[in-house]
Amino acid sequence: TALANDASFFEANPAGSANMTHSELTFAHTVGFNNSHAETLSYVGQSGNWGYGSSIRAFLPEGWVGLSTLGTVIGQCTPASNPIKKLGGLGIVNFSRRFGGLSIGANLKAGFRDAQGLTHLSLGTDVGLQWVGNVAKFFSSAEPNMYVGLSATNLGFTVKLPGSPFVLCRATGEQCCKTCSGRCTGVGTCCNGEKPCCKDCDCNCPCQDCKDKGSVHATDTMLRAGFAYRPLSWFLFSVGVATR
Repeated sequence: TALANDASFFEANPAGSANMTHSELTFAHTVGFNNSHAETLSYVGQSGNWGYGSSIRAFLPEGWVGLSTLGTVIGQCTPASNPIKKLGGLGIVNFSRRFGGLSIGANLKAGFRDAQGLTHLSLGTDVGLQWVGNVAKFFSSAEPNMYVGLSATNLGFTVKLPGSPFVLCRATGEQCCKTCSGRCTGVGTCCNGEKPCCKDCDCNCPCQDCKDKGSVHATDTMLRAGFAYRPLSWFLFSVGVATR
């Protein structure tokens, strides 16, 4: 949050682009938890006291190659012990402005997530402040030695998109999120082969949550504060805190 000054600043502090001294183009591949991957392409540039940038991200499950858009993998019930297959994307546009040692910036963000047929759309913004300067500096360098940053991220809302689930109970023709009488067969069969895909089924079903489709919820906002001090050329002390 305090030291954000490269193309990774998007998540830390949107004010960071104004304090960069050069343009950057980066690509990153990240392996995360729950057998997921993230591919990120980011660009940051400067014009006078202005900083700007954009970032595109794709979130993919393990073994994502070959997933059918018709839901042959995503959109079907899987055992509850298996990781839920998730696809997602995120786009970020950033602008920031420097006023002496103080920078102010904001991100505009739009993203989606599909978790086995349940699709969410999110819109939001991040805002941040960053101050850099020289305080009690005991070495010669044009580089500042004190950094302070504040940011509030994920200010926005998410919507569960309406629409029919992929999986239907063939026995009754009802959507799986409704209670089906008797035993479903075919793609509507639950993982244990006995119950239809409903909220009480011990499965990762795409229709467990459908009753709330179309509802709007606030996103989880995070507040961050960071401080970094470099009294000597070879020593840097930094600390950061975050709340939800």
